[in-house]
Amino acid sequence: MNIPFHPEDAEDFRGNPNAEAHLEMTLIFGSEQPHRAWILTDFDVWAKNPFYVGPDVPHPESDEEWA
Repeated sequence: MNIPFHPEDAEDFRGNPNAEAHLEMTLIFGSEQPHRAWILTDFDVWAKNPFYVGPDVPHPESDEEWA
């Protein structure tokens, strides 16, 4: 019996395509803009830029004072 490949069989499948898409956008946008501490993805969600190297910056929608 030939069982077709299913995406859930992939080793890197995390179970949530939207979460994977959000992570991919964060990585792509972040690598293109390493000077930005936060990345606004197409999901209208802020994510910390894993490529940012610099002082801590509060969340863009935070009421915290900038140092």
